[in-house]
Amino acid sequence: QTSAVHRKLQSKVEALRILRKELEQFRVERDQYKLMAETLQLRYSAMKRNSELLAVNGNGCGALSENSSLAALLHETRELNLKLNTEVEALKQRLGEIQGDMELLREREATSKSRLQAMVCENAAHNKEELQWKRERANFICHLENLKKKNAQLAFDLKAIIDEKEELITERDAYKCKAHRLNHELLVALKANKMHPKLLDIDGVLLENKYLHERVKIQESELELAKQSASKYKTMLETKRKKGIVKLGTGSNDETLLSPRQVKTILESGIDLPGKTETIHDLKSLCLALLDNLNDKNLALTHQKRTNKILATKMAELEQRWQQLLNGESEDPTAEEDDEDYGYAPSQLLLNGYCAAMVDDEETEERRASPGAAATAAVSSVSSEPFEEKPQANDCLGGVLQSDDGMSSLSSESADSSVYGIDVRLNEAAINEVYKSSSATTDSGNFGCHGTPRISSAVARERMEDLKDLPPHLAALVQKALHELDMRDYEAMVTIRADSSVN
Repeated sequence: QTSAVHRKLQSKVEALRILRKELEQFRVERDQYKLMAETLQLRYSAMKRNSELLAVNGNGCGALSENSSLAALLHETRELNLKLNTEVEALKQRLGEIQGDMELLREREATSKSRLQAMVCENAAHNKEELQWKRERANFICHLENLKKKNAQLAFDLKAIIDEKEELITERDAYKCKAHRLNHELLVALKANKMHPKLLDIDGVLLENKYLHERVKIQESELELAKQSASKYKTMLETKRKKGIVKLGTGSNDETLLSPRQVKTILESGIDLPGKTETIHDLKSLCLALLDNLNDKNLALTHQKRTNKILATKMAELEQRWQQLLNGESEDPTAEEDDEDYGYAPSQLLLNGYCAAMVDDEETEERRASPGAAATAAVSSVSSEPFEEKPQANDCLGGVLQSDDGMSSLSSESADSSVYGIDVRLNEAAINEVYKSSSATTDSGNFGCHGTPRISSAVARERMEDLKDLPPHLAALVQKALHELDMRDYEAMVTIRADSSVN
């Protein structure tokens, strides 16, 4: 900006110089024209006087010729003097004008210098402010870039956490369905559906199995300790046992341990023993030891007999129960027909009458039985309707029960049919409008099924938590897509149930 102003000032000074030159030329021309006009007037006046003199004194021309030449010379000198005077006046006037112009130029130069210094100071301050603003802008941009990186990292972490949450939810549902299916298989295997359907639980069985494993480990460790102590005592007995032929009546037989063979040898040679008091004393102690051993054997035999009696009674109870179960199977023709329909595969027999939709039913019953269920229902944004009884054997997943193993249908059951446990509808108006707009019209609706799918409260709550942060129109679109997927899964289930009922 300073250089631009300086260039403008130089151009204006040059223009002023050009104008001054033109003004000087015009002034010189004016003075010349003025001088020429004055000389012409003087000549005219002189010629007029000369003509008058000639007219008056026509006779004395010869005498006055010399005087006229002198008068003309005088007149010329006068005109030259007048011309020089006019030039001097013009030069004085020009000098005054030039001095005025010089003073004006000096004043303008001083004002331009002061303005230039002020502009330089202003530009320096402005440049300093601009430099500071550029630094602040660069710092702000760096801070924004760091925040953008942090935001991207947090978004990536959030996505990873959401994916991990989905995996954990899927794994939880899989384990829940697996536990429910194993409970059903356990009840079917033990024929305990009618006797005590709520007493058997696979979790309880696993905990009891774990406890029994710990007890077995403890007993094994105790057995090892007992074996070590027995081997220790055995070595001690071996050291104190006397080898070879034992003679009674000697003083060294008080702490001697005898083997059964040595006792037999002593008793066989009892007639040949000497009749000393020491020998009789040794025989008496031997008889007392044999009597104590016999009493111990009798006590052990008594305990063994009692144990055998208890085992016999248990075996009789088991045989009686087995006979009752066999009689019950013979009296139940529907079970035999079902067995004939499903074949002889173990997984088919154990999964007879199993429905994966009962998992959420049992969870809802437990929640309603708990005292904190009312508070949970008040806080949640979904309203659960009274759930209905679900069809059991032939109405649920007839095609899935035809598989050879129970694990093959676990993923499909947990992904498709585990969401139809309790009849729950969402309270949002937009979602209700989506459900109303897309009603299910299937050909298999005459098999005791509703026209729209019902989702579980847990799934509905998870969907509401996932959709509450989205905009309303985007949440409506996502909910519509989820509803279409639910309708597709529901129609597939209805088709499977219709096929199973027809078969």
